Amino acid sequence: NLRHTLRFNGAANVWYNLIFLNYSYYRLLAILPLLSGLSVALAQFLPEIQAERLKLTLHLPEKENRLFLGMLALGSLLLSLLFAVIILLFALLSGIDLPPMVVGTAVVAIVPWFLAGLTTYFLTSLIVIEPSWFSRLGSTLIACGLLSGYLLQVPGKGYGSFLPVLILLTLMAGFSVLHSLNRFRKGKS
Repeated sequence: NLRHTLRFNGAANVWYNLIFLNYSYYRLLAILPLLSGLSVALAQFLPEIQAERLKLTLHLPEKENRLFLGMLALGSLLLSLLFAVIILLFALLSGIDLPPMVVGTAVVAIVPWFLAGLTTYFLTSLIVIEPSWFSRLGSTLIACGLLSGYLLQVPGKGYGSFLPVLILLTLMAGFSVLHSLNRFRKGKS
């Protein structure tokens, strides 16, 4: 799409839009990490809950939290690898037509979206294993509010200094799943 725009509108117009009007040619990537995180969490935990296999897993002679964190680590590792490949391909393909400065700014701008994908994975896992429908609804509302902070349209490297906070929020979302696991284990509704 970028190459088509360069060919038909001319490089001067594209440069003007990229630099002065903060045109983000990569905006379509925002939804991909969210859908990936949602899909992996649903595929991993929904069958476990529906077939009640997660309860069986929690009765194995092994620490429950360690088993479940291993399951979360596997899902998040696979997502992280997928996201790393996508970011690398994005940078390489963008680098064909754009200078490194523009590509670097674009990569910094899309990293929060991929962190949002991991956070979506963790929060969807939390919601799926939560035994109480009321808590599921509350968690869904909190997740939507939290994820909207990752998806703001910020010009340039606006998220650059805020990335450590987003990484911390993503890690906290990962460990918050243990609260729902504890409620699930005790059968609280």
